[in-house]
Amino acid sequence: MTDKQLDKTLNIGSEIRLAEGIKKHVKIGTIALIRQVREEMDGVAHKFSFSIGRKKWEATEDREAVDWPKVEETYKKAFNLVLVEE
Repeated sequence: MTDKQLDKTLNIGSEIRLAEGIKKHVKIGTIALIRQVREEMDGVAHKFSFSIGRKKWEATEDREAVDWPKVEETYKKAFNLVLVEE
């Protein structure tokens, strides 16, 4: 069995490099996995990169309250569903 065949059997897709020394593989999306990610991300209207390291924002006249740590955590959960270690 070749490496590609084994990866396909294990639902493992392409390798991606997140940062220096951090490589992950993308899981091949099954219907159940796609549903799970959609359920996790339901209601998240902000980009991951904007949410990193921010503290909660209280509501003002111009905007709603935003729990940035919660948004960041939601993205992390979704990423862990679709990214696997080498």
